[in-house]
Amino acid sequence: TESLKDFTRQSIRQAYSSLDAFLRKWKGAERKAMLLEEFQNQGFLLEELQAEVQKETGKDLDPFDLICHIVFDMPQLSRQERARQVKKRDYFSRYGELGQKVLAALLDKYAEEGLQELED
Repeated sequence: TESLKDFTRQSIRQAYSSLDAFLRKWKGAERKAMLLEEFQNQGFLLEELQAEVQKETGKDLDPFDLICHIVFDMPQLSRQERARQVKKRDYFSRYGELGQKVLAALLDKYAEEGLQELED
């Protein structure tokens, strides 16, 4: 019997040979919820895996970061950590004041509630 982590790692690596291949699929998905549903239909138990990782690390990982960590050995980033990284990059400064406020509010919503709630 293999662990849930091992099963997920092996199965997703069969579908996506590299992190770049996975990123192309992720970025190309119009709605991430549809891609996550596709993963669920393929037998990936992301919610259970997320609960297992959260129990081990105390971090609430977004599904994207969960897959990147488990499958491609990327660092674990919680939604809050990812949001802080975006803010540090000063990415919003290229937009006007109203645009910055909207983007900051969306980023805060993502950090608190997650991607699916943001898409909804």
